[in-house]
Amino acid sequence: MGLSMSAVRVSTLQILRPRSTKIIVAVECLKAGQKACSADKDGSVGYHNKGRNNFGTMNDGDDSIGNSNVGPANWGNNNIGKGNRCFNKTGNRKVINDCSLLEFLELVPSAGKIRMTCVVTTGGYAPKFVSCSLYSAVFKMITSAGRNPGDVVTTIKGDPQSETLMSAYALGAAYTFSTLEDIKEIVPLTLINPIPPPPVSFSPPPPELGSITGSVTLASDVFSFSITFGDLTPDSIRYAFFTADGALASYGSQKYNGKTTNFTTTLKAAILSLVSYAQVVALKSTGGSTNVLTLNW
Repeated sequence: MGLSMSAVRVSTLQILRPRSTKIIVAVECLKAGQKACSADKDGSVGYHNKGRNNFGTMNDGDDSIGNSNVGPANWGNNNIGKGNRCFNKTGNRKVINDCSLLEFLELVPSAGKIRMTCVVTTGGYAPKFVSCSLYSAVFKMITSAGRNPGDVVTTIKGDPQSETLMSAYALGAAYTFSTLEDIKEIVPLTLINPIPPPPVSFSPPPPELGSITGSVTLASDVFSFSITFGDLTPDSIRYAFFTADGALASYGSQKYNGKTTNFTTTLKAAILSLVSYAQVVALKSTGGSTNVLTLNW
């Protein structure tokens, strides 16, 4: 099917591929410079985006489609750089056909699927919007779902995800919004049907990539991180901000740029008022991670 549009924006969480049939839902076709009808004041569709004209969540930059991208014009999830496609890419890539979706790859599960069901009860008010998200231990989003509630109790059912993917669940948070842009509350999720962990008869192994150290300071609304790696050269750095009771409020990625890597980031005022500490972890693309470093300001 041909489209005389400059971009086709698709949420990567809504690409379904049963066998050889590919179904794409929630598509918005936009001309160059045109904002989506449901966009916020920055032209973005989704939440926790920093930048303009993004479609998805937690993007830091402009014109990205997907989740947790750092840099402009990325399609997919967890890309760092410019113009990357697929997932977990680092660097810059020139793509001749900017409308090609051929490089969107979805996880094909070999096991069954699990659906997240999230129930959020608010204290005496009906929020404008409610969302629930699950994350891995290194702050990568596993799944997210949301809806417009009509009462103080909201039940959200996410799309089924592979059992293998869902087994990486380590952190969960629910977000209530007073407007479509402004967060009112962030609370941790409690898993009510956890899989019992195997018995442990010895201490856990040390981090695969060793330990990192560092600090963070807050001046006005700017967080300044300084992370020291020693002999380690990671491929990416991931950080997250948490509320006092351990709910993941915001997260992002940063390029490694030296034995001591310094970087800054900001949070929206509503989120800034809710967070109490940050955590940082370094990763290699081939696998393995450092300790998760907890930092206070």
